[in-house]
Amino acid sequence: MGPIRVERAPVVGRVYSVICPVCSNNVTFDCLSRSVYGIQCHFCHTVIDLRNPSVPLPLNDTGVLAEDVNGDFFFSPEVEESGRGSATTQLSMVLADFAEQQLKEMPTTMGGEARQAFSARRIQALSERFSFLYPLVHVIEYIVFGTKPVARIGHVRIFRKRLLFFWPVNIPVTKTSVSYSAPLTVAILLYLMTTFYTKSLDDEWMWCMHRFVTFFLVLFMVLLVCCVYTDPGFVRPAYLETNGSHMGELTLKEIEAKQRESRWEMVNGQPEERKWCSTCEIYRPVRAAHCYLCGLCVHDHDHHCSVIGVCVGRRNVRVFLFFVITTALLALLPGLSLLVKLFLDANSLTARQLGIGLLLIAVLLGLGLVVGFLGLTMLYSLAVETTTRERLQNTYANKKNPFNRGLLRNIFWHMCHRSLPSLFDDDFVQLCATQV
Repeated sequence: MGPIRVERAPVVGRVYSVICPVCSNNVTFDCLSRSVYGIQCHFCHTVIDLRNPSVPLPLNDTGVLAEDVNGDFFFSPEVEESGRGSATTQLSMVLADFAEQQLKEMPTTMGGEARQAFSARRIQALSERFSFLYPLVHVIEYIVFGTKPVARIGHVRIFRKRLLFFWPVNIPVTKTSVSYSAPLTVAILLYLMTTFYTKSLDDEWMWCMHRFVTFFLVLFMVLLVCCVYTDPGFVRPAYLETNGSHMGELTLKEIEAKQRESRWEMVNGQPEERKWCSTCEIYRPVRAAHCYLCGLCVHDHDHHCSVIGVCVGRRNVRVFLFFVITTALLALLPGLSLLVKLFLDANSLTARQLGIGLLLIAVLLGLGLVVGFLGLTMLYSLAVETTTRERLQNTYANKKNPFNRGLLRNIFWHMCHRSLPSLFDDDFVQLCATQV
């Protein structure tokens, strides 16, 4: 025989729960007064009689005892006390847990590496707000790669696939690769809009220009894939040789605690710093930097492009430059074509065609000019042999750049010099697979 539940007097400050007789929703509430015997369901707005929850209160009943009524009422046995405490208590517990977690993970002072890690995590949290676009890339990666990588390292999954008639290759897929959903979606939507608008104009010259736009769209997609699914120049981490002592992500406090003094290396008579990476457990090569979004160090790290979710480094900076230039042309070509068409034949267009055309021109030219400017800054960086990271940090403001070979030699080296071999050879992938 189960325990007998009896009526109880309400206790102010405690939390109770009751089942709504109309929608069967579990309603939790704070007891704020001993004179309140009716509580409203948050879902169906029915006022529940706490004295007899099997039936709702009449519409004309406020659920509050009148001031002139003497005596107390009792909660029905169906009104049970919740074990979560009052709302104030719950909030205090949440804040206490947050403070305790922050104390565990956050150092009292943050150096350069910890600040970069903190900034990367904020960027990742911000990008996840646009996750409504991610299913597009999730579907693409599911169809092409499946769901089971052969290995993992840092925030990179490694898939082994056979491409056309070639032998199987190891393809790195970063955790942030889903970010390219946004530019891909925008490119496809703008292409479809310009296609329908060109069809409405029914102009032979516009159709001719639209063929070039189609070509640049295909080239855009090819270069996008080459940028996202290739090794940007990742550096081999040392912790793999120590049985993967921390394959997981370090806290900011651990990153700060594991810091060591830098080493220095002479490059063309100029001392260059080799910083210690707490995550990869190595003195990383000169000009390399750790990307906390990819989870690995990168040779000649330029920047992490959050738009397409990939690092730009020694092995893919050339492809990335071509991708940026192609993106600019993909926007500028239809924008300029529409501008010429509207300028020459404005009188023959309807008001609707003119309005839509001007809107498309503004979007396409604005996007093209912004991306084109980024392409020029990238080209300038290659010409003077600096990276975006070095320019932002003014690394060579007060000293000579030992890597600068001269304008033409710099461009020739980046366009024609053989890049580093990929980190993801079969032996490395097999080693990563044993650490998972």
